[in-house]
Amino acid sequence: MPAWAIAVVSIGGVLLLLIFIVLIRTMLFRPKKRAKDEEKPASIDKEKAVTSLQALIRCKTISTSDHKDEDKNEFVKLKETLRTTYPLVFKNCEYQELGPKELLFHLKGKNGDEKHPAIFMAHFDVVSVEPDRWTEDPFAGVRKNGVLYGRGTIDTKGTLNGTLRGCEELLLHGERPEHDFYFAFAGDEEVAGGSAKLAVKYFKDHSIDPYLVIDEGGAVVNGIFPGVKKNTALIGTAEKGACAMEFHLDGEGGHASAPAPHTPVGRLGKLAVDIEDHPFHFILSEPVREMFDILGRESTFTYRMIFANLWLFKPILNKLTKKSGGQLNALVRTTVALTQMEGSKATNIIPTKAMIGLNMRLMPPDSVEYASARLKKLSDKNGIASTPIFSYAWNPSRISTTKSEGYSKIKNAIEGTWGDDTLVSPYMMTACADARFYGEISDKVYRFSAMKLRPEQMEMIHGDNEQLNDEQIAETVEFYYRLMRSL
Repeated sequence: MPAWAIAVVSIGGVLLLLIFIVLIRTMLFRPKKRAKDEEKPASIDKEKAVTSLQALIRCKTISTSDHKDEDKNEFVKLKETLRTTYPLVFKNCEYQELGPKELLFHLKGKNGDEKHPAIFMAHFDVVSVEPDRWTEDPFAGVRKNGVLYGRGTIDTKGTLNGTLRGCEELLLHGERPEHDFYFAFAGDEEVAGGSAKLAVKYFKDHSIDPYLVIDEGGAVVNGIFPGVKKNTALIGTAEKGACAMEFHLDGEGGHASAPAPHTPVGRLGKLAVDIEDHPFHFILSEPVREMFDILGRESTFTYRMIFANLWLFKPILNKLTKKSGGQLNALVRTTVALTQMEGSKATNIIPTKAMIGLNMRLMPPDSVEYASARLKKLSDKNGIASTPIFSYAWNPSRISTTKSEGYSKIKNAIEGTWGDDTLVSPYMMTACADARFYGEISDKVYRFSAMKLRPEQMEMIHGDNEQLNDEQIAETVEFYYRLMRSL
């Protein structure tokens, strides 16, 4: 047989073997059997769940970078509202303020182990609104046709209410948890004020190693993963770092009638294009790897084939995500969003100063230092030697384990609330939350906003007409009640 024929046969044999391996791995890549814990019925006061949140919405706790612009009376009102709305919590918990914007409650459990408590987090500040764009007053607590409108219903007075109302239900039923509970609420999360650090310092000073920490994060959603039709609860086991960076360029300015070959705006524009043309490398972090393994098994055959054989299809996935961008791309690489450009105030004037601003979300193990050095190389290449200016910057969080009892109990509470057919998966949170500070004391920090959200509601977070219906609000309380009862 000629050498070329032997080569063709050999290549064909290798291809057939490869296809066979891919198909076998795909066929075996099926959903794993899930152990189901027997869940007791959870009876809660649904009407009280809604009216409690309604009272919180009526506190106009808008936080601003310059605290002088805040209405301090509204924050005082919020604290008074907590006391009257959740009387059993105040009666049974030790309460203290670690700072003007950090509230801490401590409920002692039955086992006497004060060093391994469950820590429940939320923030009670909200972002500003444009009232004219709302169909209802965002701070009136309007409840219409079974829907509660208001800034903070989702982010995160909804989970704050879920936590405290869940504890009220626990105490109303005469139940006391085995573990101690701490409720740590911040009033400056939306402006990255850092009051949550005071709670972390308190826990560190008291040698506390949490059983679990739960803060805002993923939710119960549908259609979030390609090929998966079931409801999916996403628990953030880590979050990306964040960095806001500006490149400034000083030019000679002048009249637009006689420009140089490249104006400051043109040079910075070239840098902006260069940054977008050089995306960061593809990274399969542990949370995303676990997510692909769990949800990929529930997907259609084509997607199962991809996620069962990432060793083969990773280069294709890399190219597809780079080209498409969006949420899937954000899960597998550090992203850079060009968000600002400033130059002259008139079209016939060449600016003496110009600027581009960008926002980076850093995938572990990428660091602020590494990412900024990478962009600095591109700016040097484009002849822009100025040192970039940072508005803020922090590294990716610590990655938490999914092998803990706390994670399992969160999973069980989710399935008990939204049904056994709800898929539960870890993921990499692409937004930022105060939970990142808790990596200093624990690898059991979980980010889950306990509510089932429709796609349009996701757009309402920091947007217009933020709302939850009565059933969603009650489910949030039920989740926390179930979780607390199991601890």
